[in-house]
Amino acid sequence: MPLGGAELAHEDHALEAGDEELAARVRGYVKESMKHAEAAPSEQPAEQPYEEEAVEPPRHSRRWLGVAAAVVLLAGGAYGVTQWMAARTRPGTVLIESTPPNATVLVDGAESGTTPVTLKLAPGTHSVEVRRGDRSQTLELTVEPGAEIARRVEWEKAQPTGSLEIISEPTGARVMIDGAEVGVTPVTVHDLTVGRHAVVLEGPAGSVASTVRIRENETASLDVPIYSGWLAVFAPVEMQIIEGGRVLGTTTGTRLMVAPGTHQIELVSEEFGYRSTETVEVKPGEVKALTHEPKGTVSLNATPWAEVFVDGERIGETPLANVPVTIGVREFVFRHPELGEKRLSATITLKEPVLLNADMTQR
Repeated sequence: MPLGGAELAHEDHALEAGDEELAARVRGYVKESMKHAEAAPSEQPAEQPYEEEAVEPPRHSRRWLGVAAAVVLLAGGAYGVTQWMAARTRPGTVLIESTPPNATVLVDGAESGTTPVTLKLAPGTHSVEVRRGDRSQTLELTVEPGAEIARRVEWEKAQPTGSLEIISEPTGARVMIDGAEVGVTPVTVHDLTVGRHAVVLEGPAGSVASTVRIRENETASLDVPIYSGWLAVFAPVEMQIIEGGRVLGTTTGTRLMVAPGTHQIELVSEEFGYRSTETVEVKPGEVKALTHEPKGTVSLNATPWAEVFVDGERIGETPLANVPVTIGVREFVFRHPELGEKRLSATITLKEPVLLNADMTQR
């Protein structure tokens, strides 16, 4: 079954286009031609006198020429399909850069180097993530066969940073920097911005607060002992020292042992109508002294008049109104240049003002 010129042209065009159906047809032609070639009888032409004339190829030779042509067409079509498939699957070249460099690159979730990096990616859509520290940017890239793509990630200008090494005695203290927990001691914290930072260490014995200064590209050190300190409160009258609803002691006692750290205490005197809240910071081994001198008011008068002294200090000449005086039992001395002096005592509280009147004419 020989192939005509028109058919060959048609099939050659289809094979170059990658037509699978045509390839199957050509394979059929080859198979059919082979069958005919094997079945054809051998023809021996009769002896003829020699004449110079055109010699027509034997019939079976024509059949083999058809077979050869079909094989050539099939091979050419297969090559065209292979080339077409290779072109469609050829990877693209992707260049990923960043400013500053050395950012980690992940392609479809898999780490693929650091910027700048050149990648060979299969055609299709890919998710490219660029990470730097705790920041990241994601690029969605559509890669065409054999395409060349370049992408640059611009980070904001990084602030200068340093590091902080923290140890404690005992170890295992919880560490917070600027209110954020960063681990337990011993610990080294990187990428802290330059400047001052508040550091708090919390351990079984209490907490300790410190302030550190971070310098660019340097590692600061903080060695914190966490053991008890003492609190001593001085007041003109006896007051209870209360923390968290629990009475720690009184102002007339000895110093109180407390855990290091911040304490919010209440100073209370029911007798003198006094209550105050104080926040104190106690460092390990430190004696934190706190002095309280709450004042009430007193009004003073004298007949005919007098200078007034309290606790040896002159406070003025009568009449005096609403003079602030430290709470407790106080002695007031009234002095007149001709009538002498008179002493009066009064209990000063915050419950109500005190009024004192001295008659200098009476003895």
